[in-house]
Amino acid sequence: MNTRLRMRRRVAGLLGLAVIVTACGTDDDDAGTGGQIATEGTNTGNGVVSLSLNALTAEGAPAEGALPVADADGTALSLTHARAAVREVRLQLPDGVRCDALAAGTIEAPWVCEAGDDWVRLRTGFVVDLLDPTPPAALTEAELPSLDWRRAEVRFQDGGDFAPAGDPLQDLTIDAEGTFEYQGEARRFTLGLDFSADARFDSAGSLELPADAASSLLLGLDAAAWFATLPLTACLDDGDLEFSGDVVEVTDGKGGCSDVEGALKDAIEASGSLRRRED
Repeated sequence: MNTRLRMRRRVAGLLGLAVIVTACGTDDDDAGTGGQIATEGTNTGNGVVSLSLNALTAEGAPAEGALPVADADGTALSLTHARAAVREVRLQLPDGVRCDALAAGTIEAPWVCEAGDDWVRLRTGFVVDLLDPTPPAALTEAELPSLDWRRAEVRFQDGGDFAPAGDPLQDLTIDAEGTFEYQGEARRFTLGLDFSADARFDSAGSLELPADAASSLLLGLDAAAWFATLPLTACLDDGDLEFSGDVVEVTDGKGGCSDVEGALKDAIEASGSLRRRED
């Protein structure tokens, strides 16, 4: 790929789980299709795409720092810490395009695009802070051509073989905590989930990315939807979850709270969306 075309626009912003996809163009008239994905007879431009992952605010913007959410009873919570272990990221090529139809050199390492497949895959496991808009190195070092991307998937799985030594995400997939008020007292909650799931991120239609100009996509996780499934206040009122000091561990409890972890896992898997970022 012509290095003059691989211009990176470091985008600040984006645990909803958000991925920012940034497309950058060039005015080099001799560049041809450059690093752009192309099939025979198709010129798709000179865009270069980079990725980032983050959660979403209620307005659909990238979260940065503490994120206000609410439990199933409407109790206000503040999500102050949320990290995830990611095993793989995948983006689906446009309809009818498969890897073996792409021009040579279109997809570069660390991305993999295998003959017959219609997905490009990043198989570098990494840990991501969902409330920090700065993407991890595993994503900043991975670039793609700009296309009509409409679907992505993220495999969430414990970071046993890639999380740093001593990191809770060696044994967990999601590590989170936050604050709330219960019966007039300031309290904290912790959440540790161990699961493996593919979260899907779809757009509502074409995102109309310009082929030769800077643009951004937001692949985000709706963290508010996770906690809307959690009857935290009711579980505490009924004694199905209990405090240790001023902290409650959100885990499978008793009675109607016996499967809160399963509900949270399902909500996380279903909370993704893909949209164009306007800032």
